[in-house]
Amino acid sequence: MLTICQHCGTPVVTPELLSWEKIAGNYHVKRAIEVACTGSHTLTLHTPAGLEVDALSLRQWALDHGAGAVVIVSPCPCGNYGTSDRECTCNVELIAAYRDHDPAWQQAVNCDIHIDMVRPSYQQIVAVATGKVQEVDAKVVERITQAQQYKLQHTIDPTLDETSYMLLGHATRQLELSTVQVQHVLAVTMTITALCGVTKIHCAHLAEAIQYRQRQG
Repeated sequence: MLTICQHCGTPVVTPELLSWEKIAGNYHVKRAIEVACTGSHTLTLHTPAGLEVDALSLRQWALDHGAGAVVIVSPCPCGNYGTSDRECTCNVELIAAYRDHDPAWQQAVNCDIHIDMVRPSYQQIVAVATGKVQEVDAKVVERITQAQQYKLQHTIDPTLDETSYMLLGHATRQLELSTVQVQHVLAVTMTITALCGVTKIHCAHLAEAIQYRQRQG
């Protein structure tokens, strides 16, 4: 049952909501949270209007299972910038000013992983509500625990092959990454490698880590 604050009228996250399996869709977000929890990385959830309760639930879940920190940001004052199903009513100047003055956006700049939440389709909502699609918390926690143990028992080789090295160079130039940010990308890459149960970094592991970097706009 959704609890509403009597003072401000906003949704309140209750214990019943704090469940991985209750979040419809957003499988890419759940994957990013697995990575963040496995490596204790910091995470930003870019949350459009209407998904605030889900974002709060995912943040609490991530913090309870090892994520370093989780920041929730709205893309703009109306919450619809960058979404495909609703029109944004904000202009560029308003969005820039909003992000410059929002404390959450200031925190988000330093996060290791950035991921965009999307509004689920009605099919995804029905599938979760009827139990047709289900992934219980215990299975996710098991994968995280196994990967954490794997990192402790094995040494991940940080060496990049030529293709991965070129990919990292291209991403550094395109995203204007600093030395520290590149180091964070590599740290996330090694976590993804551990989640895959191998010790050698593959180009796909690096590509996934790069896509978690914050883009401009």
